[in-house]
Amino acid sequence: MTRVSPDRRRWLAAGMAAGLALASGVRSAGARAAPSTVAQHGIGNASTSTTPAGISLVSAKAGETAAAHLATLDDFSTELAVSLGLAPIAVANLTRYRQYVGIAAQHLATARSLGSPQQPDLDTLVRSRPDLIVGVDMLHRSLFARLASIAPTVILDANLRPDGEDAVSRATAMLHALAAFTGRQVQAHEVSTACARALAESRRRVREHGYARRPVAVLFPLTREGSFIVSNQQTLIESVMRRLDLLQPWPLTSATALHRRLPWRALAAHPDVCVLFIGGQQASPFFDTPLWKDLPVARSGRFTFLDTPYWSFGGPVSAGRLAGQIREAIERLPPVTSRTP
Repeated sequence: MTRVSPDRRRWLAAGMAAGLALASGVRSAGARAAPSTVAQHGIGNASTSTTPAGISLVSAKAGETAAAHLATLDDFSTELAVSLGLAPIAVANLTRYRQYVGIAAQHLATARSLGSPQQPDLDTLVRSRPDLIVGVDMLHRSLFARLASIAPTVILDANLRPDGEDAVSRATAMLHALAAFTGRQVQAHEVSTACARALAESRRRVREHGYARRPVAVLFPLTREGSFIVSNQQTLIESVMRRLDLLQPWPLTSATALHRRLPWRALAAHPDVCVLFIGGQQASPFFDTPLWKDLPVARSGRFTFLDTPYWSFGGPVSAGRLAGQIREAIERLPPVTSRTP
């Protein structure tokens, strides 16, 4: 049996908090499915040529129904639904969503639990009698035919992409696509506008603090190993960092890997880098060790911690919230009076 370090388990658990199992893997560019196939359902047929942006598979035409009784199969789908003011009647990962994501969780007060996102409880799903089921490609593509036999189904295309498209843009497209199936176009416009404003304001504040176009890394510390994890540039947090004009010095642009390890020596070799740590490990003894204290980033005090437990995937509301948290973190760093060459 492969032994998993405590640091690695902590990272995987944090990833699960985002509602998507990192252990399930990310489809490689060469293994991406053919263009979306569409199952028939009672409320209409859709063709592959008219599948909306951000949708991978769909068994209903947008605009033919204003679905109100939703079932959501993962945190990302749930966030999009409640962002639109909808109250899903059945939700996978319900307890963890309330605990870790929390966005508009008041809309989930009467929702039934569907168990895990990886293996949603289909018996409970049937008993809930939804008029629309929403999931994500990386977890629910294989269940599409079974889901579509229960109710009209939308599978969102939340995979990493070879074209490196920005996660904020893709999440916004998926929000508007879901709005078209639920009659919530006005709410989608309000949410996406609020996200754009939050990003613009945070970008302005980052620039005023002197950090625009500076090397700022978001890292998950593997404190027992003395190394760090860098997230893919297509994750939500890295996309937001770019929107705020902050430069990742170790960008991961793979279409297959969600993250990679970074040795502590990389920080030693980059004396101008600033670091925002994720993962809630402020109290770790690692940050009191001579190894850490001797690194340039530690000596300069150009590091701080982000409170968010949810950073890999998320909708426009999560993007706006992350932007505010990153801006607040940057403002806790020493101000920059002149740009380092």
